[in-house]
Amino acid sequence: MPKQNSKTPATDAMKALANFLYKPDQDDNIQVVEARLKEAGIDTKKVLELARQQLNQAKNRKNLEAARQRRTELLAQIQQVRQDIATGSSNTLANVKQFIEANFGKTPEAAVLYRKFENTSPEDLESLLEDTLFLDQLKSESRGGQQT
Repeated sequence: MPKQNSKTPATDAMKALANFLYKPDQDDNIQVVEARLKEAGIDTKKVLELARQQLNQAKNRKNLEAARQRRTELLAQIQQVRQDIATGSSNTLANVKQFIEANFGKTPEAAVLYRKFENTSPEDLESLLEDTLFLDQLKSESRGGQQT
């Protein structure tokens, strides 16, 4: 028990807290323990709130780091798609036609869409292909994550 007129009340309070945490009396009930801590100048509600805040902050830091890593991975994937398009390793018009056929089949709308794409600038097609490839990859990853 700390003295009432102690010269080091903070140190006494920390010692009381350490004793509580590391050397608890098995016979004490929660009210006795809280009374002892209160006598030592420790507000258990504040300590618990601080502990909760620190746990939440740790969880948030972990989530933020995971999000940063995911962002880095996605940016690398986008860069790879851009590189494939720039080097010509992806046949843009053929890929767009394949995408239209996969999503619209042999309907009249598909023919109209394909004709519109034939008249579109290569830059617009590359941008569209980049977006669709990236979205398709995200969808497949999402489906894979849901199955586990």
